[in-house]
Amino acid sequence: IGSLSMPLGCALGLQVDAGVGTFGEASATGLGGHVFMRDPTSYLFGVHATYEDWNFDAPALDVTSWKVGAEAELYLGNVSLEAWAGVEDTNRSSSDFFGKLTAAFYATDDLRLAAGVRHAGDVTSGVLSAEWQMPEMPLSLTAEAQAGEDDFRSIAVCAKFYFGGEQKSLIDRHRQD
Repeated sequence: IGSLSMPLGCALGLQVDAGVGTFGEASATGLGGHVFMRDPTSYLFGVHATYEDWNFDAPALDVTSWKVGAEAELYLGNVSLEAWAGVEDTNRSSSDFFGKLTAAFYATDDLRLAAGVRHAGDVTSGVLSAEWQMPEMPLSLTAEAQAGEDDFRSIAVCAKFYFGGEQKSLIDRHRQD
């Protein structure tokens, strides 16, 4: 998975996300984009859209989906309140609501702890996550756990590499880049 962010002027920005991967018997490709207005000291408002294509060994299980919605972030010192909500559609069902709410606390400028709730595909789940940027390095380690309806469980552990620009704290990367 990769992301590219760039300014479109003083307060406007664009981020493009793309990914490809294999997960057990499934392979996936996806593309996303954000257009947003941000003041790194107080807020972000924008529109975010994604497209995903999941292919399984049994083609009857294949899923294609897209989501489009509004996103907002409110920055209150070392706390961030984040939301993304809108409409999703898949080849398996008609359009439906999705939402993601997160409250994040930066215990230090390089350690983010977060909790939230997500609803997508008729499944609601609780989420706990952490991200720690290693000192003086453009590398962070992340962990995320989800638990939800219908015995849904997910755990992800990842590494993020930040390329380009000057070295900065994790909170500044999240709010400025």
